[in-house]
Parts: sequence; structure tokens; C-alpha cells
Amino acid sequence: MNNKLYHAADEPYMAASTKTSKKDRRSTKRRRRHSGDSDNSLSPEKSLNDHGVFLFSGEVNDMTCDDAIRFILEANLDKECKWDHITMLINSPGGYCSDGFALIDTMLGSRIPIHTVGLGMIASMGLQIFLTGKKGTRTLTPNCMILSHQYSGGSIGKEHELIASQKEFGILSEIIMRHYKRMTGMTEKEVRQYLLPPEDVWLSAKQAKKHGICDIVKDLKPKGL
Repeated sequence: MNNKLYHAADEPYMAASTKTSKKDRRSTKRRRRHSGDSDNSLSPEKSLNDHGVFLFSGEVNDMTCDDAIRFILEANLDKECKWDHITMLINSPGGYCSDGFALIDTMLGSRIPIHTVGLGMIASMGLQIFLTGKKGTRTLTPNCMILSHQYSGGSIGKEHELIASQKEFGILSEIIMRHYKRMTGMTEKEVRQYLLPPEDVWLSAKQAKKHGICDIVKDLKPKGL
């Protein structure tokens, strides 16, 4: 039974990339890597990375999270790295829980502080990743939209498989609740009331700050990243 739990904004807000297969995503990444006249061609991503800035844009999946994890680990392992922090720009409709929490655990273990900046939309697992930034530095741009809601998943299979899925759902619910409490300072009751009620919760940047989701609301200024 293939049951990979998904935590993302519903249509029409979901990015088109959520409809692509893993094979398609890997093919697209190979094309990006091999584009340009030479290996020394400077892409926008490389220019940002050289300044300790990582752009996380699109669905939370194995490809996008692997790129971010690799970037963080390489910076931490590089003894010559002089960055006092890493800036992660996030614009994401959410995606797969296991991939997202793999990135979150990497961020939490980073010796280099990670500052998160949300712009466009941060939803579902995208929001979980944003919350993981160093407290006091988590920044939302004024026009950023925030979505918090309960994760979704579907299961088909034999009875014992469905029972196992229910256990998985329970474990994931505990992980998400624990992460919200740790990163916002809210109690479980407050999280359920304001961020994880039965219905979707859309917030403006200023509203998100009131709930402890972010620390700063300001325009994006490259010199201040």
C-alpha cells in the first residue's frame, strides 16, 4: 500500500508541480543542471546560494527538500564557510509530510542559524518549514498569505493496512501538534482553536504575527537578508 501523507493547499491554490510524477521532476532537474554553455554558467540559484540564500519555491516533495537539505549540510560541513546565518526564502503551497519533516529536522540540527522569509504564500507543510527558522528572525512580507489546516491523506487496502494507516495518522498528528507548540509558544488548546480547527485558516502576515507564527513583518530587501 502506497500511503504518503500530503499536507498542502487545496485547488486552485496548489502549485501545478503537485501533478507531476517523481520521474518527471527528476527529468526537469536534470535539464536545469545541464542548461547553459558551460559548467561555469552562473544561474540565479547559484548566485543566491553564494550569498547563503536558498530559494524554496513550489511543492514540498523529495526533490525540493533534498536540494535544501544538501545545501544546509554542505554549508555546515564546510570548514571555510563564513556565513553567520543561512536565509531560506519560502513560497510554497505545501506538500508531502515525510519530505517536509526531513528538511525540518535538518534545519533544527544546523549549527548555522537559519533565518526564514515567507513571501507569496506559505501553506501547510510550507508553513511548518517556515516556522522552523530561528526565533526572532522569522520574517513575512506584507502581502504573504498564510494557510494552516489539518493534513489530508487517503488509504486503500486490506483491513490490517488500514489499521496501520490510522496509527500513522495519529503519530503524524502528534508530530505536527508538537511542532506548532514548540515554534509558536501556544498551548495545544490554542493551536486547535486558532490554527488547526476543522476548517482551513487563512491569515494575513499581521494576523500570523499575533499568533506567534512570525517575528517580523517587513518588505523584502536583499541587503537585509
